[in-house]
Amino acid sequence: MSNFYDSNMIPEILGVFKAKNAVLSCLANESLVDTIKKSGLELTFINTGDDDAIDGNPLDVLQDLKDYDTIFIDGDANWYTVFNELNIVKKSNNEFPLVFICNNIFPNKRRDSYADPECIPSEFRQEYAKELPICYDGEIVNIIDEYYHACDENTPKNGVLTAIEDFLSENSHISIMKINFIDGITVLYPKTQINEKRLDIINKMLQGEKTEAISLSDKLIENSLLVSYINKYNEYGENFNKFEDELSKKNSLIENYEREINQKSSEMTYKDSQISSIESKLSLKDSQIENFESKLVNNENKISALEDQLESANADLSQKESYFKEEIHSLENQLESANADFSQREISLNSKVISFENKLKRKQDEFNSLSSNIKQKDNQLQIKQQELEDVEAKLDNLQHSYNRQLSKLDSNKYCISCFKDEISNNHQEIQYLKNNTMLRKILSPAAYLYLILKSSPKEWSLNINLYKALKDSKCFDIGFYLNKNQDLIDSKWCKYFSPELHYVCKGFREDRLFNKKYFNTNSKKELLDYLLTCDK
Repeated sequence: MSNFYDSNMIPEILGVFKAKNAVLSCLANESLVDTIKKSGLELTFINTGDDDAIDGNPLDVLQDLKDYDTIFIDGDANWYTVFNELNIVKKSNNEFPLVFICNNIFPNKRRDSYADPECIPSEFRQEYAKELPICYDGEIVNIIDEYYHACDENTPKNGVLTAIEDFLSENSHISIMKINFIDGITVLYPKTQINEKRLDIINKMLQGEKTEAISLSDKLIENSLLVSYINKYNEYGENFNKFEDELSKKNSLIENYEREINQKSSEMTYKDSQISSIESKLSLKDSQIENFESKLVNNENKISALEDQLESANADLSQKESYFKEEIHSLENQLESANADFSQREISLNSKVISFENKLKRKQDEFNSLSSNIKQKDNQLQIKQQELEDVEAKLDNLQHSYNRQLSKLDSNKYCISCFKDEISNNHQEIQYLKNNTMLRKILSPAAYLYLILKSSPKEWSLNINLYKALKDSKCFDIGFYLNKNQDLIDSKWCKYFSPELHYVCKGFREDRLFNKKYFNTNSKKELLDYLLTCDK
């Protein structure tokens, strides 16, 4: 998605910044990839189509990569992807690396593009369309490619350049390299004084100056920075001495002022103590006078209140006396009428009690008969309960017998299934050994050459030893491996080479199993140790 016109400057930049290893994430421009390969860096590829490239979503893969000093980011050109890639790069490295963002170009600077819009969360996904007509240099242009493009531009969280600016606003220690040597590539670097010196070197190189005259090493850059620090420190030392002289003079003046203030404050405290003692005596006399006056007023108020209460009590007493007389007369009349009613009710209640006693006798007789019936029913119920328990015991015995027979049947089925798998694996291994036997024997020495070609120099010895161990080990079940991986039966691996070679080159990385009992290991070294001990 980038147009390159001076990619040969990239090795110069990598050399000035002392780059040793780099990650190439979704980098599709073959000329740029070839230029980077010539720089001699240790490279890690993500979704580039190389044989040893790591496939997967870059947002997931980058989280597992650590401590690289350079990364080239290309691929899905939208705010969400670029902003999160930059944050993952920052978290995965102790020091922020040199970052080449290779998709900051029309139409992606202020407009998102999506290879698969469903992979972007809805809250970060712009309204999009395919073959979108947009205005470019005053003309309407239809974007015809395999991407979906945002309908709007210049809106928040929209576009690659917007993602870069939002990331830099949260990370003030990171800056954009202000050089224009490749269209569409934006370079981010950590702002340090050494990196600023390196940037000066790159700008001089772009202006055509000889690299021999300006290619300073990091030690010379650090020495020049130390000299500038020493000069600044000397200036600060002179200013600090002047400041100390002025400060000592001002401190002596302050000490004189403090002595005078202390004398005045001691005199003031003595006067204040005398005034406070006089005021306390006066306040004590005033409080005593106020107490006497308040007591006198309270006594007068109590006397007047008691007189008023006495008058009201006499009036209430006369009223209550007349009221009680009337109440007593009324209660006497009510008592006479109540006695007459009581005698009538007593006669009525006696008759009701006799009737209730007769009914109670009849109910008692009925209760006795029901009790005898209930006892008979309880005896019958106990007999039935005992019969039911006997039946349940028989059912439990039958269920236990059924479960034992069923477990035996399941174990027999599992044994039959294991025998079938073993027969199938043996048959598959026999078929493999019958087919192309002479051709594989002729090409078997070439397997070691193939391992060397497909491995990095660091892995040559490990891969060759692992291949030999698999060939010699009884742990590698060829029939099991081919049955579990049907795609290998008619492939070049079985025709020309061997399943063991396929496992070393690809099967281990793809987590394929080579026998039923083998456990997955974290590294080829751990697997080699396992193979060397499992046959003993």
